[in-house]
Amino acid sequence: MEFVLALVEQLYGKEKVEQIAKPMLVRYEGGYSMNELNSVQWHCSGTPKVLLPLGNGIEEMEAIIIVDALRRANADVVVASAEDGVVVTARHGTRIVADVMLDEAADRAPFDLIIVPGGMPGAKTLGGCEQLVALLKKQAEANRPYGAIGAATAHVLEPHGLLKVRAELPGTYSNPLTARRR
Repeated sequence: MEFVLALVEQLYGKEKVEQIAKPMLVRYEGGYSMNELNSVQWHCSGTPKVLLPLGNGIEEMEAIIIVDALRRANADVVVASAEDGVVVTARHGTRIVADVMLDEAADRAPFDLIIVPGGMPGAKTLGGCEQLVALLKKQAEANRPYGAIGAATAHVLEPHGLLKVRAELPGTYSNPLTARRR
């Protein structure tokens, strides 16, 4: 929850976070900060357009909470299935109906932000999806934000060169979008 509220704060400001957190009965105290180790420009004209790709076995909380909070903030969230149909079965059996198939979502690019949820084996499926990898690489080339949660960092971003090694901390990785507790 704190991660997505930090995204809302970055996209809209603290006033919008307070506006959506209160009805959700969440007390957001800015405990997470955006630490952009591979800094990108956080700018979108109008309503932010966000892509959330899904594969069978993704962690449902990592998908549903992001979609819910960003839509409450009035972001244009496109939930896209990388599977054979629009219904994706999450890690614990929750069935999620995507808005579109990933190929249709790709036609709507560019996106202001792409967020890849984790969970296994969904992260492996998404990491093997050439179309998603191509979208993420275009996002990186355009210096637009993207990120991954949990297993998606290791199975989607890292194998495709979408993480940068920090020179000052050898052996550690960073992605353009990282939220962490202060």
